[in-house]
Amino acid sequence: MRSTQITLHNMRRSPALSARIRELAERLETHHPEILNCRVAVAQDMAGSRKARAYHVTVRVRVPGRELVASHEHGDDVYVALRDAFEAMRRQAVQAAEAARGAEIARRAAGMEVPS
Repeated sequence: MRSTQITLHNMRRSPALSARIRELAERLETHHPEILNCRVAVAQDMAGSRKARAYHVTVRVRVPGRELVASHEHGDDVYVALRDAFEAMRRQAVQAAEAARGAEIARRAAGMEVPS
């Protein structure tokens, strides 16, 4: 993967959180080897002090020809929101990789050249 961009909204930067995001992003490459980049946005609601502040995580992954998007929200644990958003992205990456392999096989069967 060429790059992972992390954006935090209404939160302080945390080395542990950044490291976890980068680890999860790198794992995606085992499911789709042609990932160009990954952008992760983590936002915390600015609710009143008596309410739980929800965490919203959006993961955008660019692969050749398309962009995959997954998001998740959790009421009080940013790491649970991260895990669930990346799990949804993993499923999409697997499907995209299978579709790309199927298209390549179909092109070869039709006698077309596959770009390298």
